[in-house]
Amino acid sequence: MKQLIKKIREDEKLQEVISYLFFGGMTTVVNFIVFFLARSLFGWSLVVSNTLSWIFSVLFAFATNKKWVFKSKTRS
Repeated sequence: MKQLIKKIREDEKLQEVISYLFFGGMTTVVNFIVFFLARSLFGWSLVVSNTLSWIFSVLFAFATNKKWVFKSKTRS
């Protein structure tokens, strides 16, 4: 098990794949939560709730992929 963890830490591409899968899953969670809140809590229509959840999911995915998955250093 220690060897596997050591291999993961040393292999940048493997770290990137694991990070990408993790934050992809988190993007799905963000989508579900925003949709649920918009639909159930605020009572907005399906179209508005889905559109809002999609926008938040894309923004979350962009930010997390840029900063933590691909480790981009640019500010723009």
